[in-house]
Amino acid sequence: MMNSQGETNVLNCHIQQLKLSTELKRAANGAGIKTMQQLLKYSTAEVERWPGFNIQLVHEYVNFLEGNGMGSLIDSY
Repeated sequence: MMNSQGETNVLNCHIQQLKLSTELKRAANGAGIKTMQQLLKYSTAEVERWPGFNIQLVHEYVNFLEGNGMGSLIDSY
């Protein structure tokens, strides 16, 4: 559940607009993922197996969400 407007904005913001590496943006684009909300629908283990993703990019994604106070949303689906 979203508990602040800031969380909702980050989750629905286009990944290309977020402060993430070019590699993560490229991998998300290749997988057809446009927002963090879409990415959260998949487990980190599943995302790691996608073409273009690796453990470092999954760590970046997790660190980004934790840094924005949304770590509890990871693997919660």
